[in-house]
Amino acid sequence: MHERSSGNKEKAVDTELVVRGMEIIWSAPGAMGLIIVSGDRDFIPLVGAAHRKDWSVEMAAFASAFNAAGEMAASVEKVTPLDAIFARIGHHDFDWPI
Repeated sequence: MHERSSGNKEKAVDTELVVRGMEIIWSAPGAMGLIIVSGDRDFIPLVGAAHRKDWSVEMAAFASAFNAAGEMAASVEKVTPLDAIFARIGHHDFDWPI
C-alpha cells in the first residue's frame, strides 16, 4: 500500500465530477447549458458528452489555470476569465443584518 499524492486525489475528484456530469447530461430531458468552473483538461470528455446532446458549454477559470489557445478553451463556446470579476465574487452592497 502507498500514499496517494494530492495530484491523485485531485484527479479522483475530477473523475467523479465528470462521471456525475455525464449522468446528468444523459438523463436530462433536453439540451441545456453547462458552465465548467475550471480550465482543467480533465473535463474535455464532459464537454464532448454535452456537445453530443446539443448542450452549450462555457468555461470560467482564472487566466493562469488554462491556455487560451489550448484544447479545453477551444472546445467550449465561451471562455470567461475570472480574474476581472474576482473582487466582485461574494461582494454585497448592504450591511448585515438586513
